Amino acid sequence: MYLKKIVILTLTLVLNSYLHAQDKDLQHTSEIANAFDFWVGNWEVSWYGKDSTKTVGTNKISKILDGKVIQENFEDPSMGVKGTSISVFNPRSNVWYQAWADTQGSFYNFVGEVYKDKRIFKTPQKDKNGILWRIVFTDILENSLTWKFQGTKNDGETWDTFWTIYYNRIE
Repeated sequence: MYLKKIVILTLTLVLNSYLHAQDKDLQHTSEIANAFDFWVGNWEVSWYGKDSTKTVGTNKISKILDGKVIQENFEDPSMGVKGTSISVFNPRSNVWYQAWADTQGSFYNFVGEVYKDKRIFKTPQKDKNGILWRIVFTDILENSLTWKFQGTKNDGETWDTFWTIYYNRIE
């Protein structure tokens, strides 16, 4: 009888521990699934050229397809460039993915990650020039953020920033 109680108590503890771990995984998955929600909204975007000229554009970020996909619509009126991306969280792999295309013929596939207070989309392999590319969202606040397009030739030991965009929310 005493042994039976110990076995039952042990099984109960193991089951509770397992269920608690599952709960933590679900919470972690939920946090990752919402990791890019900060980006949703209408934004005025600005950046500085090599000659320090400021350019202003827009970026409208919406949730589509029952709120499961984030769609980006970027416009740079100074160059007449338009671009779009779709970003989606795959709950089976617990990974974010993004595909970007624009009117200049650019196309990128990215895999997303959360690293501390940064949100990152990174190419899974090097391009033909041996460069890994990434987009990094930093300084994320309710009404502003910084976006950087970076590349590395040394597998991420150092990153060079090619373009920095400053986002300000439009109400």
